[in-house]
Amino acid sequence: MNVTVPSGTHVVYVSVTSNNRTDFIQMDRLTETTYTKTIITSDVEEIEYKYCAGPDLRYEELHSDGSQMSNRILADPVSNDIVALWEKVYSPEITGGAFGENLTWTLLDDTLMISGKGAIPDFFPGWCAMGILQEFCYKWHYR
Repeated sequence: MNVTVPSGTHVVYVSVTSNNRTDFIQMDRLTETTYTKTIITSDVEEIEYKYCAGPDLRYEELHSDGSQMSNRILADPVSNDIVALWEKVYSPEITGGAFGENLTWTLLDDTLMISGKGAIPDFFPGWCAMGILQEFCYKWHYR
């Protein structure tokens, strides 16, 4: 399977449904906007699939007008698809940074979590602290 995706995509999963089972499989990045994965299709009559810009359907692909897409049907194991738009874009963890090398920064949707050791500021412009979740773990939410 090959797919071209919008720029700004950090990771692509393919949600594959066959024999009443759905799996999320992370695809391999070739370039900033192209991903690939070989899916073994033996002993399966029909495979439905959908691309996601994250590890679940909250990040599913949409039509270019923003409407929800139905699952695709795999007709040819060497598919070349194009994703026009994502529901949301997942951002994997980023480590290190300006406030300390021992920090882990996680941005998921509109929530920023910082954990580890380092000088953690009281606020970021446009972000409000949501409190300490545990020792050295802070969570901010964008207003």
